[in-house]
Amino acid sequence: MASSVLIDLGETKILYDIGRGICQRIIEAGYKLSETDHIILSHFHPDHFSDLIPFLHASSYSKIEPRTHDLNIYGPIGTKKLIDGLVGLVRPDELILQKQYNVNVREITENTIKINGFNFDFIELPPREPIENRGLRFEINGKVYAITGDSKYHQQEIDFLKNAFLGIINSGVLTDAEIVELAAKTQVQKLICSHFYRDLDRDKLQKEAEKKGYRGEIVIAQDLISFDL
Repeated sequence: MASSVLIDLGETKILYDIGRGICQRIIEAGYKLSETDHIILSHFHPDHFSDLIPFLHASSYSKIEPRTHDLNIYGPIGTKKLIDGLVGLVRPDELILQKQYNVNVREITENTIKINGFNFDFIELPPREPIENRGLRFEINGKVYAITGDSKYHQQEIDFLKNAFLGIINSGVLTDAEIVELAAKTQVQKLICSHFYRDLDRDKLQKEAEKKGYRGEIVIAQDLISFDL
């Protein structure tokens, strides 16, 4: 149920959200926590940021893979307050050993993020409640990828996903009918239903979407699922 997407761009590895249990999943996927230098937070629900605590702790105290280079955290306005609050729960040096590395927090007020030469659209999308939620959209090798965060069904979400090669949605806040409408109206080639709190019938969703003219594929996400960029 927790939310996170690891974007592997070779030397640049980016986490979009870091919900509970994600540190363990990163290791199970064959990565080291110290390889990830960039974390992007879509919003401030705990199931999207709670594993920041074990991530920071492991970065400072791991004897196997201690972090020796800076960690960069990006997010909407309020990200600095969030990080200060998490670090303030314990001693100042309990989560961040500044002699080893710095944690650079950047609050994004514009609609773009540039990381190591890669450009990302960081677009505000309607959430399920009055908080700021940002989706991430980017292009790699001529293909567009879009991740919605906790966006609800809305015309802005449709526009955000439209004609993407791969779109990852928070299906926990959507009805089956809304998932079908998103598929049909956006024509995203692979629509990944992630972050869900109920059983989803993939075959039923696919069939209903095809009735409305959808030509792509609906996929029900699982832990450690991966796609080539």
